[in-house]
Amino acid sequence: METLSQTADVRVDPWGTKAGVWTDVFEVDDAEVIATYSGGTYLDGRPAAVRTANLYYAGFSNVASWTRMLAGLTGREPHPRHVEGFARGDRVYSIDHKALTVDIHGVDAAFEAP
Repeated sequence: METLSQTADVRVDPWGTKAGVWTDVFEVDDAEVIATYSGGTYLDGRPAAVRTANLYYAGFSNVASWTRMLAGLTGREPHPRHVEGFARGDRVYSIDHKALTVDIHGVDAAFEAP
């Protein structure tokens, strides 16, 4: 008996992240497959995310998988939730709200909490 993908350890390759509780099964005609499922279920090798022209579709529901896909598409690594990042002019700022660390374009300045 086959296990449902929602309770099985279905992964999204090439990232190796979990697929989540919801997974779509679909067929691809002329779209580019950018990720596939793995994990020992009926989904193995099937498309998990595809691209055609400027349209992308992901058939998984896990935030980590979405994050890895978006990082790959944009070429930018995501900040943790407690890190705020923004740009002003030609400078890029990162503020770590947990450690109270401010990174200004590669210059690290740590502040003691009051």
